[in-house]
Amino acid sequence: MTQATETRCRSAAGLVRAAWGCITKGDYRKAIIPMTLLEQYIAGWRAHDVAAILATLTPNCVVIESFGPIYRGHDWVARWVSIWLAEDGHVIDWTIHNLRSSSEG
Repeated sequence: MTQATETRCRSAAGLVRAAWGCITKGDYRKAIIPMTLLEQYIAGWRAHDVAAILATLTPNCVVIESFGPIYRGHDWVARWVSIWLAEDGHVIDWTIHNLRSSSEG
């Protein structure tokens, strides 16, 4: 993990801890929980915004669709999203019911 990545992770963890501190003290109205990358990714799809989608992914990303296709890197993801949107693709529903992270990062 690079120092920049470690800094981002520590910063995000600090924001979550600060928000959780407000919630556990009973003042949930003051809790400011930042939008997760997943939520930003989904918002990009809903807005048909290729740049917003790519902004949530590293340049060497790997995106695996639920039915199998794999897209590696920004160029392939941008092509896939652009084609999907050009074919009038729409996100009908994409609800996050539970969000957990793994120890694998």
